[in-house]
Amino acid sequence: IWAAQASDPPSSLERSLLTSGWSEPFEQTAMVKALNAVEPFEAPHSPLIVSPVEDEGELATWAALSGAAFGYEIDVSALKPLLGQAQVSVLKAVQDDAMVATALLLRTGLTAGLHQMSVDPGRQKQGIASALMAELERRAQVSGAQQMVLQASPAGLPLYAKRGFVPQMTLRNYLRLP
Repeated sequence: IWAAQASDPPSSLERSLLTSGWSEPFEQTAMVKALNAVEPFEAPHSPLIVSPVEDEGELATWAALSGAAFGYEIDVSALKPLLGQAQVSVLKAVQDDAMVATALLLRTGLTAGLHQMSVDPGRQKQGIASALMAELERRAQVSGAQQMVLQASPAGLPLYAKRGFVPQMTLRNYLRLP
């Protein structure tokens, strides 16, 4: 369910969900950025190497890292069909011989959608996310995308705003309680 503004009161549908055994486990902000020029970034202390996930072993590591960062389990079998698709880039970021971040870019027309951008919780606040974002924006531009869209968690909002992403709407996600 989405709201035009984060401050909008719950709709009648939302009130009905909440009183019928549903919970609101998290909220995201849909954001967009025109890809006119990639902004500079502060590089992490150690080089960050961004490349495609190459096999199922790396995909399992990717899913575990992303899941740990977001606090939920990711089914590797749901990701396998994405490997090798021309419009999809399942990317890993490696630093000091360890996978430290993940991202998934999906090209649709002139838009690049960013999904599952995450940094290993033990390596956050080291400039990895900023360096990865700059590289993801560069890759999107090279692919011909004119804009990038994403759904930001509250933790990611400051980074995306600093890089020029503009909020479009708030997305409230609901989960049926057992």
